[in-house]
Amino acid sequence: GIVITPRMAAALGVVPVGKMRASTASHKAQEFDVGFVDSIVVGGAVATDMAVAIAPALPDEIGLLGREFSGRYIVTISDEAIEFRVR
Repeated sequence: GIVITPRMAAALGVVPVGKMRASTASHKAQEFDVGFVDSIVVGGAVATDMAVAIAPALPDEIGLLGREFSGRYIVTISDEAIEFRVR
């Protein structure tokens, strides 16, 4: 999934519309508020109308882009760059 912090949600005007349970890296199931963003843009890669989980435990400046975003692209990671190419 796509995960943002409460600070990011406030800045983007994301309004929680529901809740979800998900397993985290610690293998503990947690409940998160869920809202929607109009779009996410990373370089030239764009995804629209995306659900996002709001995770209070994340550091303020760190979000996570999961398969819902990256699965639309061929992702190449090198020492110099991360590239997203349309599948």
